[in-house]
Amino acid sequence: MTNVGYRQSGVKIRLRLICTELYTGPQSTDGNRQLEDFRRHKGGSVPNVLGTADVAVLLVDRFDGNLAGIAYLDAPRLTVGAVKNHGYSSFYTFGHEVSHLLGAHHDRRTLNGRRPAYEYGVGNLIPGTRKHTIMA
Repeated sequence: MTNVGYRQSGVKIRLRLICTELYTGPQSTDGNRQLEDFRRHKGGSVPNVLGTADVAVLLVDRFDGNLAGIAYLDAPRLTVGAVKNHGYSSFYTFGHEVSHLLGAHHDRRTLNGRRPAYEYGVGNLIPGTRKHTIMA
């Protein structure tokens, strides 16, 4: 489903599952705390967490508040994130957070006048509709 979201948003990447693994590290409902704990998992080394993958995403049962996912943005050596496993919509949240790991921002309104790292790395609101791309 994540690849469907990418395709519908015009994102020209596709994800492929490399492996799954049971996370045995600390668990927190605070998104920032969980992200840091996951990053430090396996001896505190992101390369150890990634193995041969480009990104690693932890699926969690719940976060505090309305948080659905969290990931680093524009941090090439920190390509890990966490997503709340909440059924069908978590596939789109998963793709959204992976896009952050690859350098994509939300839509231009959220940049507050700053330039994105990549001109194509922003979501879009589709004028005249209530539709948007996976990052907006």
